[in-house]
Amino acid sequence: VTLTIGEGTQLYFHPRASLVVKGTLKACGTLGQPIVMRGDRLGYMFSDQPYDRIPGQWGGVVFMEGSIGNVMNGCDIHSGNFGIRCDSSDVFKLTLTLENSIIHNVKNNGLAVRNAQVFVGNSQITNAGGNCVFLRGGNSTFVHCTIGNFYVFAGGNGVALDFANYEGEVRLPLYSAAFYNSILTGYSTDEIMGSQSERYTEDAFDYFFHHCLLNTPTFEDARVSNCFWDLDDQTVSREGNFTPDFDLDKLVFNFDLKAESQAVGNADIEITQSFYPFDLKGNVRLADGKADLGCYECIPTDTIQ
Repeated sequence: VTLTIGEGTQLYFHPRASLVVKGTLKACGTLGQPIVMRGDRLGYMFSDQPYDRIPGQWGGVVFMEGSIGNVMNGCDIHSGNFGIRCDSSDVFKLTLTLENSIIHNVKNNGLAVRNAQVFVGNSQITNAGGNCVFLRGGNSTFVHCTIGNFYVFAGGNGVALDFANYEGEVRLPLYSAAFYNSILTGYSTDEIMGSQSERYTEDAFDYFFHHCLLNTPTFEDARVSNCFWDLDDQTVSREGNFTPDFDLDKLVFNFDLKAESQAVGNADIEITQSFYPFDLKGNVRLADGKADLGCYECIPTDTIQ
């Protein structure tokens, strides 16, 4: 069956509850009326920290084996045990299209894809105790995404992106893990971990980064095109790319771009025009003939009304 969730819907989950999809989910919010998925504790853990900003308040969204054709647009998924999990499916049929959405502040993985096909666009995936994006095989595409791991709670040891073409002894060919006009960063000095099977060397292990800001030691690879390195020798790097500064006391994180960030003005504008001429907040890209990496366009302070 198909479950349709309308714009403006707010779903409050008990601690061990998840949204488990065996059929098809159509969840379409809007900029003004997003669909919110969160825990149901409405009080405060401490005076400046509502439970809504604490991870592990509920489960997450699960697309089970065989579920295809799912659409999530304008969704805000936060403070769960995980964000979205896509179980094994047909890698040549689209399991999930996720656009104009946020996955934030989860205890384990933000978006986990095992042997499935997903498309993620104009979205923010941030602050995961596991990995923000966890790919095992499959066929995944990310366009104009901000993926940043600035998890501050105990137990967090993941990265922005972890991808491989196997899991244990299971072969999971990675047909594609492609990132365009995106930001992949975090607190550590290396936020991108890729692992190819040493046993099944003929299995697909195809990745591609094009016009991305990458927090990983510099390397040369034909599969890395026109990218920028988010390293300490830059004017700003890692959390310094964003403004205002993170408020760690109140657990408030903002991922708007700072004007000094390398992400500003360095997008492939043909991709921007084709996919997302407006950012996640509805701001016009390409107003000055350029576009920024990630899901948020840098708006000069003198133009904000």
